[in-house]
Amino acid sequence: MKKVLFSATVDSHILAFHLPYLKYFKEMGYEVHVATNGKDNIPYCDKKHIISFERNPFKINNLKAIKQLKKIIEKEQFDIIHTHTPMGSVVTRLAAKKSRKKNHTRVIYTAHGFHFYKGSSLFNWLVYYPIEKYMARYTDDLITINKEDYHLAKKKFNTSVHYIPGVGINPSKFDIIMSKKEINEYRKTLGLNPNDFVMIFPAEICKNKNQEWLVKTLEKLIKTNKNIHLLLPGIDSLNNQVHNLVKELGLENNVHLLGYREDIPKLLKISDLAISSSLREGLPLNIIEAMYVGLPIIALDARGVRELVKDNKNGYIVHNASQEDFVKYVKKIMKSKSIVKEFSNNSKEMVKDYLLENVLDKYIEIYKHKSIAYLRSTSIINDSRATKEIIAYKEKGYEVFVYGWNRQRLDLKDLKEKNIIYKMYLKFSEYGNGIKNIFKLCSFQLWLYNNLKKDRNKYQIIHACDFDTAYIASKICKRFNKKFIYDIYDYYVDCHNLSFLKSFIEKIDIKTINKADKVIICTEKRKKQIEKSNPKSIEVIHNTPQLDFIPSNHKFNSNKIKVCYVGILQDGRLLIEISKLINKNKNIELHIGGFGKYENYFKKLSAENKNVKFYGQMKYDEVLKLEDKCDVLFATYNPEVPNHKYSAPNKVYEAMALGKPIIVCKDTGVDDIVVNNKIGFSIKYNAQEFYEVIKSIDYKEYEEISSRCKILYKTNYSWDIMKERLK
Repeated sequence: MKKVLFSATVDSHILAFHLPYLKYFKEMGYEVHVATNGKDNIPYCDKKHIISFERNPFKINNLKAIKQLKKIIEKEQFDIIHTHTPMGSVVTRLAAKKSRKKNHTRVIYTAHGFHFYKGSSLFNWLVYYPIEKYMARYTDDLITINKEDYHLAKKKFNTSVHYIPGVGINPSKFDIIMSKKEINEYRKTLGLNPNDFVMIFPAEICKNKNQEWLVKTLEKLIKTNKNIHLLLPGIDSLNNQVHNLVKELGLENNVHLLGYREDIPKLLKISDLAISSSLREGLPLNIIEAMYVGLPIIALDARGVRELVKDNKNGYIVHNASQEDFVKYVKKIMKSKSIVKEFSNNSKEMVKDYLLENVLDKYIEIYKHKSIAYLRSTSIINDSRATKEIIAYKEKGYEVFVYGWNRQRLDLKDLKEKNIIYKMYLKFSEYGNGIKNIFKLCSFQLWLYNNLKKDRNKYQIIHACDFDTAYIASKICKRFNKKFIYDIYDYYVDCHNLSFLKSFIEKIDIKTINKADKVIICTEKRKKQIEKSNPKSIEVIHNTPQLDFIPSNHKFNSNKIKVCYVGILQDGRLLIEISKLINKNKNIELHIGGFGKYENYFKKLSAENKNVKFYGQMKYDEVLKLEDKCDVLFATYNPEVPNHKYSAPNKVYEAMALGKPIIVCKDTGVDDIVVNNKIGFSIKYNAQEFYEVIKSIDYKEYEEISSRCKILYKTNYSWDIMKERLK
């Protein structure tokens, strides 16, 4: 069962703001844990952990809290940790450091208003800013609830930063209808008369909420009009300082310190004006609630408040804590019903973005957000396996970031799809030059490392294809706590002429395989090829095609046999030898495409001979359509090349899907599939034998092979089957 942990310094924070989110995870089948310094019962919580959190960053108990929480996190192995409140989040993120690397626990932090902001004290910037900046490295997603914090964090912090407008209010709590009689009756319980003008500021009584300033500001106004009342519901954290001030000023009958209340919606309904004297806010819930009810608002200018209260639209902003302006605006509201009506209507329209259903959806997007970096040292455009895997991730809902090497600077304008972002290294390099490319390869890898490092907040997983990219991926994943998939298209030391570097490269590759969270190979046989390694987990995903068209009902004609090869044009594939034999027989056509060492050779041969057609580099859908028009496909790899013994050329699977015979060489990776299932021909690595097989195929044999191919593909090797393994 998946597990989620919510942490905050105190229970009241979870109870006030996060119950809908606990409920969401509970409904999604998670085991829900809560960690706070409190003993309250939390709804939708399966396990409650009491941790020695302290609000003061200099309290020694916070060190104890780190140890307590670290043990719990390592034991429970949470999938997600969502932490809140400044010190609660610092303690939680430090405690989760090891689990992020070991278990890939995702740590999300919602900052409900940084202590440092434009206009805050130098002390706050010197103390809290460095802490938050440092802690960002242990955060996978940082959620800010106002735009000022968002822009600051986006610019300064190395983590994925999101903006969500608050935690959302539940409209059903405030959709209560009270008649005039019920309002007057409720007022009566508080010692209020029907004609009294009632102001309300629901908030904790504390220095930041600044209630002492508010009482002093309203003193003269209240004394000159005994019908003005101020409701101050909220827990008293100032040891009766405000209460004593009210008593000292003789305002006991008009300023009502109500303590903790659960009837805020009704208190708002019986009020005429919402006010706020806060010095600092993240995104004040009390103002959002007042907006929903339709109260006009007067508030001191503060970060977070400015996003909700628009001067002369749904209320008044008081700049520089001017007592005169505050009183002036209260009088304006008291005198003008038209202003009240205008402000009320505007608030009700503006508040829609802050409702729970909209905000919860944004949080769920982050909870569910999946992103992957896909690495391949080609341009991707002509890489069939890479293309299929990328699209499969997209279909699964992943945002995909593709990093490749456009070695020949192909036109990539068509590589534009929703949720897929392409970034290409553009330095020119020929394929098949072996160790001659070493400096260009190192340059590509340096580019890749720097870009993955720069973009590390965009993705959660790296899918690296072959050692060219996997080594870099392993370093990035270790450094920045990413999951690592190593997709071994070809075992590096068996398919490159590395001479004296072979042993050294193999040792590094084996270590890279062992570090991967998941290793993908394209055939069961490859397990033997990588037997020196010890992968954590391994998956076989055959390189099969996905057909986006219905294959043509192509009729075999022995008088004009079309044979087809599309792939890398290099040595060890009988390409030159076969082309020379076919060139002499006008009853056979060679259709060839791809890129590599022999591009110019086949381009020239095609220009000089009608029965040789060269297509150059092709998109994958174009490859399949070409193969569909041909009669026979071939993948004649040299078995003396070590990697070919374990190869799984995509042409074999394309032949299955299209119902075409395939010609392969004995003792290569797929010759047993071809022979055992009677879907083609296995020959010695010899062009003359290839030529004789082509000439010997008759119509009946062709039709039987075609039928077996299609059945085998559908039952054992379809891309739908492979795609599910990948997902």
